[in-house]
Amino acid sequence: MCSLIHTPLVLLDFDGTLAHLNVDWDVLKKHLARYSETHGFQWEHTQGLDANLRKLRESHGEKLFRACCTMIARAEVDGFTPDRVNHTLLELLCRRGQRPVGIVSSNTHAALKHILHHPVWGGLSPVIIGKEDVEQGKPHPEGLLKACEIWKIPCNEAVYVGNTQVDCLAAQAAGIPFRYVQTLESYAVSADS
Repeated sequence: MCSLIHTPLVLLDFDGTLAHLNVDWDVLKKHLARYSETHGFQWEHTQGLDANLRKLRESHGEKLFRACCTMIARAEVDGFTPDRVNHTLLELLCRRGQRPVGIVSSNTHAALKHILHHPVWGGLSPVIIGKEDVEQGKPHPEGLLKACEIWKIPCNEAVYVGNTQVDCLAAQAAGIPFRYVQTLESYAVSADS
C-alpha cells in the first residue's frame, strides 16, 4: 500500500470519509422537490439527489441549480459537528506537511468551504471540488481529473480515499488508486501508511 503521507497528491471524499454529516437527506430531498417544482422542474422521486440536480441544471439553468445548492449547503453546514471528524485520517493528512490535499465530494463547495474553517481541522486547507464545480457527479471522474490538473500531478501518482463503491468507481474511471477509508482506519496513525 502506498504511503498517504508521501504520496504526491491525496484526494478525499468528505461525508462518510473525512467527517460524518448529520443530514436528513430524505427530508431535504422533499424540500428540494417542492421548491424546484414551484419553479417548473418535475422532480423524479425515483432518481437520486444528484441525478435530479444535474437534470435541473441542464433544463432550467444555473440560477435554479445554485438556489438548490444553497439549500443543500445550509443543511450540510448545520449537520456538521467537530466530534464527527475522522481524527485518524486528519492526523495522517496533517503529517503530509506542504504536500497537496484535495477534497472531491458530492457535498457542496459552499458548505465544505465553511466547514473547513472550523478550528478542528488545525489549519488543513485542501483545494475543494464540490457539487457546484462539476457538470458530472461521481461516479464520473470529472472532479478527480480536475483536481489532478490543478496540481499538474498525473492521476497514477495520486490516491483517492472514499467510503462508497461510487467513490471507487470514480477513482477507477480516472485511473487513480483508491483506498477505502475503513481500511485506513484499521491501522495506527503511527504507521507510515
